[in-house]
Amino acid sequence: MIKRRIYTPVSRFINGHTVAYVLYGIFMAGIFEECGRYVIIKYIMKKNKTMENMIMYGIGHGGIEVWTVSLATIVSYLSMAIMLNQFGLETFMVNTGVTEQTQASALATMNQVVAAWMVEVWLALCCVGLVLWCKKIYSNQIKDCA
Repeated sequence: MIKRRIYTPVSRFINGHTVAYVLYGIFMAGIFEECGRYVIIKYIMKKNKTMENMIMYGIGHGGIEVWTVSLATIVSYLSMAIMLNQFGLETFMVNTGVTEQTQASALATMNQVVAAWMVEVWLALCCVGLVLWCKKIYSNQIKDCA
């Protein structure tokens, strides 16, 4: 299959300027997420438009987004940790292409990866806790109304 790239003045501008690239990403994500949210609330949840359902939908959407983004990162970091544990530091460095000249920066990067992994896991667990907490509050409100 032949890939054909089309370069337009707009794509060259966006790819050539970091700020334009970031703004483009932000606006596209916002537009698609809000349109999807509008369709779900307007057509799928039309009989259940309560404040509680809207809050649960927002938390669930955010939680799924964190899990999908974080899960790929967590799996990547976990596979690196398993390789590191199984082969040892020296073999791991050789197999991943780290030379003696880049060893210090690679170790610093590995420390940053461990810190980032901890943040990813913490965020994912916080989302699960928040969803469970909201579910408990919402189920208690339903019991109070009955």
